[in-house]
Amino acid sequence: MATATDPRRLVASLALALSVSMLGAMASAQTDRPFVYASDARTPQQLQTLATYRLTWGGAGNGALRPIGAAGLGAPGFMHEFGAEVGILDRLSARVYGVVSDTSSNGLGGNVSGTVGGELRGRLWSSADRRHHVTLSVGALRELTGSLALQLRAAGTFRFGGLTLTGDVTLERSTRNAADRVDVIVVAGASYAVRPWLRAGVEYVGQDLEALWDPDEIEGARQMAGPTVAFVSERYGLQIALGPAFGLTPQSPTAVLRAGVQYAFR
Repeated sequence: MATATDPRRLVASLALALSVSMLGAMASAQTDRPFVYASDARTPQQLQTLATYRLTWGGAGNGALRPIGAAGLGAPGFMHEFGAEVGILDRLSARVYGVVSDTSSNGLGGNVSGTVGGELRGRLWSSADRRHHVTLSVGALRELTGSLALQLRAAGTFRFGGLTLTGDVTLERSTRNAADRVDVIVVAGASYAVRPWLRAGVEYVGQDLEALWDPDEIEGARQMAGPTVAFVSERYGLQIALGPAFGLTPQSPTAVLRAGVQYAFR
């Protein structure tokens, strides 16, 4: 029978502790992404996976016809988003996601619809201290009603001490009926590290912004902004972020509330 001082038990315990430590270190990398709408320009490390789930509630108002790019500006009701991003190389990653919009809960005779999509993300530039990044992404999505869309997205994330600034611009060409030639979506955010585990900030979402200069634009510009807060555990690779956004234009939903959970593992 093995005793408490058995060398085999000691070696097994050390191996287990080392494994847990390594897993914690791998999981903590890339955890700090304190935004609920904006993209982070960093790509995961090679073979690292970032898994996400987001729940969005949209209030009454003239919401977007669908969640373009899963931006969370759908019709009144609930929206569920499941996604994962995997690091292929140090500067290259692939992201896939699925969105289920349930507008049947709004009492207005809505229904349940879905969107699936993916994108290939390549980090074009990083500063020497790895605090500033610029990424270019190409992707496609398909609505379960049959419409397809192609997307081109540019994102930048910049860190100055405890302050993180991020922004992304997406150009989309859709095959759905009565679609604009190109849809323009802009998302931006700022977040500050109040504590090592707490981030507070603000985000802006602009959808169909081509309406600002194109008189033939069909849907009208939708703009929203609001505060966000994120709770981060670098040790366990876990982050919870949430925040409301409020409509800034007549075409926008009155309010949108989004909460998201992210877990990093390898």
